[in-house]
Amino acid sequence: RSPCIDKATLNNGKITCNGSQTGAPAIDTLDPFKLVQAETMNNNGGINVRGVGNTVVTDVNKGDWVSVTNVKFAQTPTTLTARVGSKSGGCIKVCTKQTGDAVAYIDVPAGDIGVGGREIGFLFGEYKRITNRFDGAVLTGKGLTFGGSLARTQATGYGLCYYASEALKHLKNDSFEGKTVVVSGSGNVAQYAAEKCTQLGGKVVAMSDSQGYVYDANGINLPKLFDIKQKRRARISVYADEVPGSKYVEGCRNIWTVKCDIALPCASQNEMDEAGAQALVNNGCIAVFEGANMPLNPGAIEIVKSNGLLYSPGKASNAGGVATSGLEMSQNSIRMSWSFEEVDEKLKGIMKNIYQACYDASVECGCPGDLMVGANVAGFLKVAEAMMAQGIV
Repeated sequence: RSPCIDKATLNNGKITCNGSQTGAPAIDTLDPFKLVQAETMNNNGGINVRGVGNTVVTDVNKGDWVSVTNVKFAQTPTTLTARVGSKSGGCIKVCTKQTGDAVAYIDVPAGDIGVGGREIGFLFGEYKRITNRFDGAVLTGKGLTFGGSLARTQATGYGLCYYASEALKHLKNDSFEGKTVVVSGSGNVAQYAAEKCTQLGGKVVAMSDSQGYVYDANGINLPKLFDIKQKRRARISVYADEVPGSKYVEGCRNIWTVKCDIALPCASQNEMDEAGAQALVNNGCIAVFEGANMPLNPGAIEIVKSNGLLYSPGKASNAGGVATSGLEMSQNSIRMSWSFEEVDEKLKGIMKNIYQACYDASVECGCPGDLMVGANVAGFLKVAEAMMAQGIV
């Protein structure tokens, strides 16, 4: 049932509907140990549905909900599985009633979360099987044995720090040296942002996953973190179990309450809200550079900028991965493989140029140093000028 209609009356061609959130009486009990289809929902709020007989719930946003009634639990369940897909990721809260406490949470990863070298290898292999040809530029992030590029794995995280270094030097006459840094996430981008930040003299004291974060005043032990995440594929809480002096805190959004000089949000979209941004301001943070795609919501961006923190949007500061994918395609085209140092040096130059383009555009617009304005204008102009040069195609 898409709308919350209790009764519909037809009278002289006119339909009158009476609705509430009570829902229609259940005609049977639901077995929670079998697949429960979306069309069996009792009522809902905010969502849309698609399909008849094989209904799916769509357009789910924060605060939306669906409910079922007359669920017959013959025994206490220990797990809950949902068939869910999302472009930006999120979390499903499972409650016994709409305003009740949560009994479970289901993480819904974004489309690119959980996609690494292994998955790219499977995809490329299947593409090769279907087309019966080797076309290396179709997918990037490939393994080194079949057309991949050195430094591609590190590129987004490294590029973020190269961009941040350039901005800190140019706009604040400063650097990562001696700075306390918080990096959200513990995936590919976060891991290598933490590594490069450390190489540049910063101290990363906190990192997170979807369940919570770890704090280590001595600086995150990156070899230990890499072992936990890359080899064992375990939760970040294991870090606190194995590294003396560190602690684990439930709730990944709380990571922004950790005092730091520089924040690098590298987890997922909208991970930092207004409360997180205000916590950074209150604790004296000087800069926020986005490593994920749109990790700050609009309110958080407003708080960060209005309080004078240096801020860069991900469309500029996390472009290192895409840029190095371009370098991978170039190597595929010329049938050559560059060394790690060659690719890294090219990446550094690209991120420096991206920063300069953002800054120059901000000056031209009368907002010198506003890297969000600069990134938006520089990106727009690049596309617009290319379109005009080709006859507005």
